[in-house]
Amino acid sequence: MKSKKKYAHNINTSGRHLLGIINDILDISKIEAGKMELEPEQFELEEIISELKNTLEPLVKKKQLILDVDTNQEYPVYADKLKIKQVLYNLFSNAIKFTPEKGKIAIDIDYGDEDITISVSDSGIGIPPEEQDKIFESFRQLDSDSNRQYQGTGLGLALVRNIVEMHGGQIWVESEAGRGSTFKFTLPRQNDI
Repeated sequence: MKSKKKYAHNINTSGRHLLGIINDILDISKIEAGKMELEPEQFELEEIISELKNTLEPLVKKKQLILDVDTNQEYPVYADKLKIKQVLYNLFSNAIKFTPEKGKIAIDIDYGDEDITISVSDSGIGIPPEEQDKIFESFRQLDSDSNRQYQGTGLGLALVRNIVEMHGGQIWVESEAGRGSTFKFTLPRQNDI
């Protein structure tokens, strides 16, 4: 009986993983064809971050990660809520994936006069300087070896970059190999997307 439940769980997990890959490919295709449209609305970033914490909590607990979330201010954001959630999900799940057990992940929001800067930091494997610009390209991964340790399609960060830029923002990474990474992106404060 236990093996049937395990198989059913594995099938469910694999199905969700494949659906995520298909959705990423479809989204990249829409962006490249100029067909993706934003549906901006006013919302609080803290709400999305709280939802993502709950969704990804089992992975955080499994790796015994320390999660530090600093969202002490509540200001409304005017953006496409689902797309920004997709951006944060990709950055947060990458931080979990590339951070070793008992590592640390931090999420910080800085509300400036003209824009909002959201940071997702980890104590993971880091990214060599020569690879930092390349990771935002479609189908690009750090470890391109067929026996690579970390799974993925290499679409997540390309999708993140495109969504952030569609909102009039910028994204970049600050990292050092072996010492972790901080991904930062900005969103304009004004309603002109």
